[in-house]
Amino acid sequence: MSNQYKEDIPNELECKIKAICDKYKIPQSSLEYNWNGLNEAFINLLFQYYNLQITKAVQKDFERKQSPNTSSGDSEPSDDLRQCITNVLNWGGIHSASEETIKEYALQLLEMESVKDKKEEVKKVITEKVENISSWTKVLAAYAPDCFWIYDSRVAIALRFLYPETNWFIPQAHGVNVQKEVSEMRNKLNEINKKKKSMTKKLSYLEYYNLLNTTCSPHERGHYEKRLFMLGGLLLDHYKDNKNILDDLARSIKR
Repeated sequence: MSNQYKEDIPNELECKIKAICDKYKIPQSSLEYNWNGLNEAFINLLFQYYNLQITKAVQKDFERKQSPNTSSGDSEPSDDLRQCITNVLNWGGIHSASEETIKEYALQLLEMESVKDKKEEVKKVITEKVENISSWTKVLAAYAPDCFWIYDSRVAIALRFLYPETNWFIPQAHGVNVQKEVSEMRNKLNEINKKKKSMTKKLSYLEYYNLLNTTCSPHERGHYEKRLFMLGGLLLDHYKDNKNILDDLARSIKR
């Protein structure tokens, strides 16, 4: 782990990660982030680029929309903003978003731009706005990385093991390379979850979001998001070899 994140007393989340790694004999070094051959530093630069591009496009569209000389027809999201959103979705493995969905995402970002403190809008955005919450959070995270977490299936799998007493659904994994075990494990975890209580996907993300915000300080956000992403994938690998690893989790939740 980078010295930037080392502390004299490890935080609760780090202690839980270590305990899970010890339990399943996962080397700590295997949690170093690697996504399709790209390391954490490169992904951070790429995400900063997306953030810069989408922020500039939103600000430009918002200023044009607020101009007294702008007619109602000119207040539609620009091609630049739509393309920025498309690029983020493609990066996140979402290749099937319709033009209407991309327009809806753009309009929501323009609405959020009018709010100075975006964190105050989190619950409203999640509970009242866009339906495709896992896709939408990729756009939100690119637009406001200090405010939003991506609703990711591997991160959610890791959190289900780390905090079995909490409650949310694992979102569907996207992409042509998604293995059947990912969907199988997701479905079983969600079935365990249903026996505790039902929850909409939007409220599920809100609980996921709140947990991460209370266990990570702002400067640790990106670091732990990637660390949990790797841990979720490694737990999935264990599940492929031993389908019984969900039994302990199910018993913990029932208690």
